Amino acid sequence: MFERINYKNQAREQLKGKLKTPIIAFVVTMAITAMAAGLPQENLDGTTGLISFLLISFINSVSSFAFLRIFIQIYNTKTKAEFSDFINSFSHFVKAFLGFLWFYLWVGLWSLLFFFPGIVKAFSYSQMFFVLAENPKISVSKAMNISKVLTRNHKGDLFLMSLSFLGWEFLSMLTLFILQIWIKPYEAMSFTNAYYALKEEAFRTGSLTPADFES
Repeated sequence: MFERINYKNQAREQLKGKLKTPIIAFVVTMAITAMAAGLPQENLDGTTGLISFLLISFINSVSSFAFLRIFIQIYNTKTKAEFSDFINSFSHFVKAFLGFLWFYLWVGLWSLLFFFPGIVKAFSYSQMFFVLAENPKISVSKAMNISKVLTRNHKGDLFLMSLSFLGWEFLSMLTLFILQIWIKPYEAMSFTNAYYALKEEAFRTGSLTPADFES
């Protein structure tokens, strides 16, 4: 059973007294993303444009991966994460970037058929980032296959959970997005709880075993 409200309630409790590092990490991630997006784009030819796109994608994927690992750590240790944990996660830059490319390659290919299949596959592959964040030694293709098993019969649940944050996003607009520094950690922690619930269900039903999460 997918208990969306429970995952969100748990997230609020889990983040009490532990928000400092997630907030700083989010601000740093957004600053890095903004700087990457601000790189000169005009007058770029095909090759230079591709290099620029890959550079921006690399920066975004690595910083987002490091941000996600904070919540994996909070879930597993029940203690607050340090900013050094966020910085140390940048050492997994290769896996983070390859995961990003693999995800968007397949979502893009499915989107060529029609927009709806692309959305469905995006949710089907969505848990691969949690798998990689928890187990950086796992191959990207294996993480995607695990995600497809984890999200079986739950893609709609994950979609509805995403929609449940739209109200917070609207309120954030009214605060000139200042509220994002709380919303994004709350959202990331909630989806981390959902990931572990899906993982436990897969173990319980025999769809996956702990050995599947080994490199």
